[in-house]
Amino acid sequence: MRSDGMVLTLGFLLAAFNVGAAEPQDELKKLEGTWVLTSMKCTGLDDDPERLKGLCMFVIEGESLVIKSVSDGVVSQNQAAALKLDPSATIKTMDWTILEAIIGPLTSKTNPAVQSIYELKNDVLKVCWTSAPGKRPVSFDLKQKHDVMVITLARKK
Repeated sequence: MRSDGMVLTLGFLLAAFNVGAAEPQDELKKLEGTWVLTSMKCTGLDDDPERLKGLCMFVIEGESLVIKSVSDGVVSQNQAAALKLDPSATIKTMDWTILEAIIGPLTSKTNPAVQSIYELKNDVLKVCWTSAPGKRPVSFDLKQKHDVMVITLARKK
């Protein structure tokens, strides 16, 4: 009987920790829309945020991500990817697999999914990934084992 009580208690504790855990589909709905680059930081490189503003847009619709390059206000290139989220992870994760590339033979067959982390606060989306294939960053800090890129995007209104 004692072990049954422990199992029941464990079940309640697990359920309590899972309460409020975001579902991927709910999180995808929060991310839907057009996001405009406002800043980009890379390991070992400090770039002028004013120069970067608007050079790139992320368009998220369902499980689809289209990355658009913008030059002089004109969209010049697109790159399509499939999105997979885990908003219940300690640090939310976003994996994107390239479906169609703008440069060379870069496809989901030749390039693994980009394993990133993300943070959504109101209309600001921060995404971080490493240069090492198959490696996910552990934080938004630029001082990690591998080179890291952190971008900040604002929801286009």
